[in-house]
Amino acid sequence: MSDARPTVETWVAEHPSYAAFRASRAWLYADLGDDAAARTDLEVFFAQDLAELRGRIEGPLSISMAVCAAFVVDGPDVYDWCVQGYELLEPLAHEWLLVGQGSLVEGPVMRIMALASSAMGEVDRALSENAEAQRLAQESGALLFVWHAIRDRGLILRKAGRSTAAHTALADAASRYRSAGLTQQADWLASVMAELAESPTPPVAVTAAASQTRGEFRRAHKVWHVGLHDEVAICRHLKGMSMIAALLATPGRAIAAGVLAAVGDDAMLQPEHGAIRAESRQPVVDDDAVRAYRARLDAIVSELDRADRRGDAALSEQLTAEFEGITTELASTHGLGGRRRTMTTEDERARIRVNKAIRSATRRIGEQAPGLAQHLERSIDTGLFCSYQPDPLRHIDWTLRNQT
Repeated sequence: MSDARPTVETWVAEHPSYAAFRASRAWLYADLGDDAAARTDLEVFFAQDLAELRGRIEGPLSISMAVCAAFVVDGPDVYDWCVQGYELLEPLAHEWLLVGQGSLVEGPVMRIMALASSAMGEVDRALSENAEAQRLAQESGALLFVWHAIRDRGLILRKAGRSTAAHTALADAASRYRSAGLTQQADWLASVMAELAESPTPPVAVTAAASQTRGEFRRAHKVWHVGLHDEVAICRHLKGMSMIAALLATPGRAIAAGVLAAVGDDAMLQPEHGAIRAESRQPVVDDDAVRAYRARLDAIVSELDRADRRGDAALSEQLTAEFEGITTELASTHGLGGRRRTMTTEDERARIRVNKAIRSATRRIGEQAPGLAQHLERSIDTGLFCSYQPDPLRHIDWTLRNQT
């Protein structure tokens, strides 16, 4: 990167009013460790250039480079800079960053939003956005950006002081880079991990505390008592409450919307086992969902291998259960001779009912416990199949009961 410094500085000198070049230089300075020079460019960029970039084709990429620089440097203005950048990038969250007419791709916009959230101190949101960026890259077959997302997760965790989890993610990314011959990236991550090893910060404190987090989601007749951390909410019964409880009881498992609709109607979550007593009609998933399931199966295989190498029996068991659940669901989407089952009107009605019911219940919870509502919104996926996908780094021990 140091070889590029004279070239980029010449660009800015010859075109001082071109904001994209200033953003490039700020990002370059930050990458080279010249934080003071990076901050000087960022001050000008966010004070003068940002307004001019609204609606211009180079705007999203320039803002993204500035946010990446702000993520690296420290200073009192970083929060405000990242708020401004985040607000402009958010409408493009599921788009990809392109240079020119696609001559160079910089990955999902969501990846940059995760870095902005991290610099703003919103660690949980940053990790959720990072996971979504990795999913988008995985679905697109863009392996390099999958690796970048894993690297970014390590850097986000390092900034949050979670040294052990950060080291795991960075080591994973470094291994992938090195296997592809990207030695410069791998060597840089090795130096970051060496700094982590020398850090006096206790490496396990945060993750140990997180592993002891307890949540509550229990029903007593017509009233639900729910809570997470220090938040508590008491809500009247809604069908969506039973559906959420069913998902919380089976983290990582995809459940057909038709099954959840029955749970919501009849409150059939068994309190003593946290199990669901309902017959699935084996509704279908579309081609995109099948591809997503298969991509997740590939990812689980890699995660299982890493969990086994670390001796993490609990995570290995959870991943194995998720693998078996997905393979079961995939098998249920095909009929005799391997033919795909067709979706019925009843399947679609169930999907709509479940989505509306869960969103309604989440909004009701949010009136008293906004933190819990945000966790549910981030972690529950709805569609023809629904699932609860909590952050594996922040385990929650749920107390579940559905006493009707």
